[in-house]
Order: sequence, then C-alpha cells, then structure tokens
Amino acid sequence: MSARQPTVAITLAGFPLGATVTRFQYRDVHHGEVDDIEFALADPDGRWRSGLGPIEGTEVSARIGYLDDPAGQAACGLYRIDERSIQLGAGGDTAAFRGLSAFTSQDMRTARSEAFDEISLQQIVDRIANRHGMQVLGPVPNVTFRRVTQSKTDDLAFLLRLAEDWGCYCNAKGDTLVFADRRAIDAQEPAYSFDVSDQAFLDLEIDRSSARLYKSATLTYVDTATRTTITAEASDPRVQSGDRLILDDKVETQAQADRLCLARLLRANDDWTRGRLTVVGEPYLVAGQVLLLGPTLGEFAGRYLVTSAEHVMADGYTTTVQIRGL
Repeated sequence: MSARQPTVAITLAGFPLGATVTRFQYRDVHHGEVDDIEFALADPDGRWRSGLGPIEGTEVSARIGYLDDPAGQAACGLYRIDERSIQLGAGGDTAAFRGLSAFTSQDMRTARSEAFDEISLQQIVDRIANRHGMQVLGPVPNVTFRRVTQSKTDDLAFLLRLAEDWGCYCNAKGDTLVFADRRAIDAQEPAYSFDVSDQAFLDLEIDRSSARLYKSATLTYVDTATRTTITAEASDPRVQSGDRLILDDKVETQAQADRLCLARLLRANDDWTRGRLTVVGEPYLVAGQVLLLGPTLGEFAGRYLVTSAEHVMADGYTTTVQIRGL
C-alpha cells in the first residue's frame, strides 16, 4: 500500500496561495495561550521577499489533510501575519511567515478597567465576547457575583484569571471564545485511543511526579464587614498522599468558596502526569480533546487531556500533542 500524501492549502487575504510550501506548522492550544501558524515558501526568484508576499497584518488561513480524502481535511482557523524571515543558501532560498490567531486583536489585548455588579460569570463572558464579535462555547458554570472588578487588565488576561479562579478553561479560537467548565471538558468521552502497537503510533514520553502534590485544600475567609467566616474544603481523589493547600482568597458566598477551593486544588495538581505523543498526521486531533492510552503502557495507561496539538508538514506529516493526565 502506498503512503498517503498529505496536503496543505493556504489562503492569503482571501486568495489561494500559488507557491510551493516547503514546511508548514500549525499549533492549536487549549488554555491560556494563542494558536499560531508558520509556513515557509520556496523563493527561487525572490518574489516573496520583494514586497509581493504577505506583510504584517495580512490574514491567512489553511486547511490540512490528505489528497485522497478532501472531505476529511480540517480548517486551521484564521490568523494574521506578525513575523517574517528569509533564508538564502545553496539548499534553496525560502521565505518564512508566522501568524497569530486573528481574533486575539490589539483591542482584545488593550488594558481596561470596568466594574461588574450583580452579575453572573456567564453574563461577564457574554459581554466581553460581544465586545469583540465572538461567540461563546461553554458550558460556563453557574457562578454569581455581587461585584467583580477588571482593573487595568486586557480582556484576554481578565478572562483567563476568571477561568482559573472558577474552574474553567479559556481560549480564543477564530471567532469563538472558549470558556468551559473544566470538569465537563475533562469528563468527555475520548476522541482517540492510541497504543504502542498502532500503526499511527510514532513516539511517546510521559513523566509522573509526586513532588508538590496536594491531597486537599482548605479555604478560610473572614469578612470583616459582616464579621462572618466562610470556610471550604476540597480533596483530589487522584492524590493518595500529599500536603494541604491553604487558601485565604476573598469570596462572597459559600458556593463561591466551594468552587474556588476545588478549582485551585485541581490546578495546583495539573502537572502530576504530563507527556508528549507523536503520531502519523491526524488533522482532527486538536487541543481540548481527551485521549485514551492503551494497556501496553501499564501504569501510564488511561485518560489524558490534549493541552496542545502541533501539526507539522515537511518530510511527511506528523501530529505531536502535549498531554496531561486526568
């Protein structure tokens, strides 16, 4: 059986790119970072370095997959060029370009101050998404506030802080703002399963560490205005033995205390098992999915969350994912 031929179709400013792509890389991330794209073009006549190529701010999109399966090719999102470079030499001249997700715009990264009163987390996320013409992909948990303050912080950083405080994942993907309860994402059915015997399997590395793990967390907040004390406790069933995480964050209600206590504990233990898996190129293997690693891996078999997925086409097509144990 002949090897499948990978393909990438790049569009610049709405027009198909008519050039030889020597290397293509697309990185899809899950939480707190920005998706990016990189590609290098053969440039034997100097066209792409003479002002005819894309410049900073040019919109670029791409689709990746295999020639024998046009319907199975996956869209990589919309980006804006932010970096250019050239490489000249005996091996051939190339021009390289890098772009960041187009909707992480300058406006979204502009610091602002705003007070949100008598509002839910869903309403805050919706308001910021509407400000940037984005759609929200949840589920957003039911958390309500008497007041939340955004102080000299850009919208993306503010949303990220809210997500980490209240047990969510957050990212901007194209015109979609992902803001989802981490427990819902972590509990989803595996999108893929891999084992060492699979034809697609190429390379795997997993590290597990018990250093700085917390078995439980305790939150205590004293409201000096009302002279009341709010306390909450949480435990992580993945950790058999470990320290206790002590928290004193400001909370308004018992429900807030319970959710924040658990969110901080789970996040503190996120690094207990991490790894890297490389497989034959899989266009729809992306960040935010759950993978199941098979029994050949022994104690390391089980469910993992994809925290980033890097698709590379050069001499062939591979997908490398960073994974975190669930």
